[in-house]
Amino acid sequence: MNGHAPTKAFPRQPHLHVEFDKEQTLARALELFWSREYGATPIQDLVDAPAVEPGSLYGPFADKRRLYLDAVRLYWEM
Repeated sequence: MNGHAPTKAFPRQPHLHVEFDKEQTLARALELFWSREYGATPIQDLVDAPAVEPGSLYGPFADKRRLYLDAVRLYWEM
């Protein structure tokens, strides 16, 4: 025994892998940028959007500016 109190083991939750949806992410970003403006939209709010994992934003978009530009492009294509 190591002198530490025993810890209760919790069952692992299955990892639910959600396929990244670029169009859905752009649409959500567009909503946020439209309602708050670019400078007032923290990247964390974009990450907190449903089905978005932090690393998934930086793969296709590289940074917040690229995400913004792609969201504006989506708006013009609507």
